[in-house]
Amino acid sequence: METLATWSDVLCKAFHFSEAVSSVYTTLFGRVGFEGPFHHLVGKVNGVVVSTGTLLSTDHGGYIYNISTSENARGKGYGSELSYQLIKLAQSQGLSQIALVSSSQAISVYSKLGFQKVNRYRIYA
Repeated sequence: METLATWSDVLCKAFHFSEAVSSVYTTLFGRVGFEGPFHHLVGKVNGVVVSTGTLLSTDHGGYIYNISTSENARGKGYGSELSYQLIKLAQSQGLSQIALVSSSQAISVYSKLGFQKVNRYRIYA
């Protein structure tokens, strides 16, 4: 649970979510467990977690979520590398289709990894 809490903390700080949201993420994903369809990865630099990502494996394909990089580690390719590792994980599970949702700022990153834009939508909060 310690690693999941760290994963959640890095993710929520990167997206400017509150500590309460981080706690909810840790609790919810802790309840789902580690043998199910969710696979959470972290990227570390010198032993410190700087990036996060999640692969949801389903019968229909893989879905990549929660790609985040700590503000002080951005622009160094850590999010791209973590995304690549999630793609490799999906492929190792025999998933032939992989989808994700991207911010407009990260579209070029995912294009370099082979993703194609198929739809656009707006989120209102």
